[in-house]
Amino acid sequence: MCEEDDRQTTATDVAEEAKPNLGDGLRALPLVADDLYLQMQAFNLGVVDSILNDQEDQLLVEYYVEERTPISTLVVVSAIAQLWVFGLYELLRTWRQRVTQLLKFADELEGLAPEDRLLRIEERALEIRDAAADPERANPAHVLAFERAGQDAGFRRELREVLDRSELPFRNLEAVRMHLAKHEIPKSPGSYASAPGYTRIDEVDESISWQIDLGNKEIAVHSRRGLAEACGKFGTDESAMILPPRVQEQMRPLPRRHSYGVKKVVLVLEDGTEREAFVAWNRQVLSVVGDPPVIDPSMVVDVRAE
Repeated sequence: MCEEDDRQTTATDVAEEAKPNLGDGLRALPLVADDLYLQMQAFNLGVVDSILNDQEDQLLVEYYVEERTPISTLVVVSAIAQLWVFGLYELLRTWRQRVTQLLKFADELEGLAPEDRLLRIEERALEIRDAAADPERANPAHVLAFERAGQDAGFRRELREVLDRSELPFRNLEAVRMHLAKHEIPKSPGSYASAPGYTRIDEVDESISWQIDLGNKEIAVHSRRGLAEACGKFGTDESAMILPPRVQEQMRPLPRRHSYGVKKVVLVLEDGTEREAFVAWNRQVLSVVGDPPVIDPSMVVDVRAE
């Protein structure tokens, strides 16, 4: 078999490999699962993701066979992928905003007597209906979400846990969106990104990718498929090491001394052990220095700057 046949076989194998379904992961998120219109939005993103998966596979086939970048195919994939990034960002931004509102409302109810709690939930239901474009046809999912957040401790805990796990994938997606849509360095209003929108072929992730300026001479490379996989699995993937809420609050005033969104800190465990660690966005422990390389984040009781 000739070298060209080998490349064709490899590319065909890539195209036939099953890809995770982004739509399934998004539709399973709390709130999305109970809201028809969020479900529709998540479904649409899953459809476009599947189309892009196929197009990226074809792009890779052409790249291997022609031994050069197939510009005409890349232009189409890049154009659709940019719009996909914008759509995914907006869905997750909306979802995170609603989760945050629910958790704030639940905190507002803390300490109220049972009858006062029920009265406040009823008042909130009226506020939601009054804010709707058509109060008579207001989406019942909005009211039910606040009722459930106010009465179901398990639901509140699920919302907090999934929101925390969404932080890192959302911030990565946000950085790409800033690069593509606003041509800026993320978190740096008025800045200018380098080559915004310039698309590359990522052979490792079998996808397209973008090189993102993060400021302070730091650069990240994000592939579209990597973003899809991260955003599609955080709802059910419990492997992320998330710090307890109290420790997250202690993290906020600590200076950033490592990289974009990441701080190097010293975590203090219940038994008095201290571990140096890298924490992203004040919530997720990315890595721990030394052995063992992982910790039980629920055992962290204090934190200080490294």
